[in-house]
Amino acid sequence: APFFNEIDLSFHDVITNGSLEHSPWSIYRAEPSDEVDKAWDRVSEVFYFPIKEDSVKRLGKDPKHAVRVPESWGYGKDLYVAQLDGQHLIHCLNVLRKFSHWDYYYPETWRSNGTWRLQSPIDVAHRSHCLSTLLQHLTCQPSLNVITYNWLDGYKIKPFPDFSIRRKCLDHDQILNWQED
Repeated sequence: APFFNEIDLSFHDVITNGSLEHSPWSIYRAEPSDEVDKAWDRVSEVFYFPIKEDSVKRLGKDPKHAVRVPESWGYGKDLYVAQLDGQHLIHCLNVLRKFSHWDYYYPETWRSNGTWRLQSPIDVAHRSHCLSTLLQHLTCQPSLNVITYNWLDGYKIKPFPDFSIRRKCLDHDQILNWQED
């Protein structure tokens, strides 16, 4: 891929925040707002970039069926349109986030009699596509990180999973910055 030589793809240790509480605060866990949408839009934006025919073939795709980059884009000839799968997955997560806040993002579907209008076939197809795509990704590359259990103060009935685990992560901001350049 073209970005392999342009960004640092080294892994670094991160302890993810898997708590049920909203502490420390993260905009990605906040209720819908313009500020939240701006953050999600940036992290989930899918950019297109050109790749060569040999890259299309290495991906197991047939160049006869791939979309060529229009010369008007200024990249030259014989290039094909591509995008990063990771960004598509985050886009799908954002789609599902919005579906989980249906009344905020799609208020026009609320009927005056207090019932919801059914989702359009394209909405249902998009949601189903995103659920299936995320499931396929997670089952193809499942996390093998181990979750331990802790006793929580005031909750001694049973132990609770500690979802804050150490992971080896790429710097996603570098990918976003590469896309935006």
